[in-house]
Amino acid sequence: MACLSSSQLQKFQEDGFLVLDGFLSADECVAMQQRIGELVANMDVPLHCRTIFSTQDEQLKVLDNRDYFWNSGDKIRFFFEKGVFDEKGDFLVPPEKSINKIGHALHAHDPVFRSVTHSPKVQALAKSLGLQMPVVVQSMYIFKQPHLGGEGPKSRALSLYARKCWDSNRPREGSGCRALRAPGSGEQGQGEVGQVPHARGGGWAGGAAA
Repeated sequence: MACLSSSQLQKFQEDGFLVLDGFLSADECVAMQQRIGELVANMDVPLHCRTIFSTQDEQLKVLDNRDYFWNSGDKIRFFFEKGVFDEKGDFLVPPEKSINKIGHALHAHDPVFRSVTHSPKVQALAKSLGLQMPVVVQSMYIFKQPHLGGEGPKSRALSLYARKCWDSNRPREGSGCRALRAPGSGEQGQGEVGQVPHARGGGWAGGAAA
């Protein structure tokens, strides 16, 4: 169970984030990686939905299909790196090397990610942080493709962005959990699992996976 010590809680309150080495087991990491491999191998994204994802505001404005992104909160959808399609929308690189991320409802629709997201240790962590009525509103698997990808923002404060999604009459702050894969080697790239369980409270609790 992921009950935090008083010193860990203090650090979380002071810094706004907390790194928990080995929070996810090696078996959990392997299970998620294998499941992502299956999802990618079986993905069927229509040409008009092949959306390039960017963290830069000026690029978000010119997405070919913004609805595919904005309406992905309750679905499992694929988003791609810049420069992986030709003018017809066909892949210029192997499809598995083209993806930027998969989101945003892995926790709701995929059994492997649902099991990890709602595991007893994650629930214990939320309770230990003092979160009241935590609700997971989005999850994603972020790829780190070799030789591809644009520049991201200096601070990926997803919790700050996500606060805008709440009704202004019911202000809430958000907390996020991010699991980082160990660095890949060669052409394999790397991946991250990001989950944002929102609740009354703030900051980040991060788990670094071996």
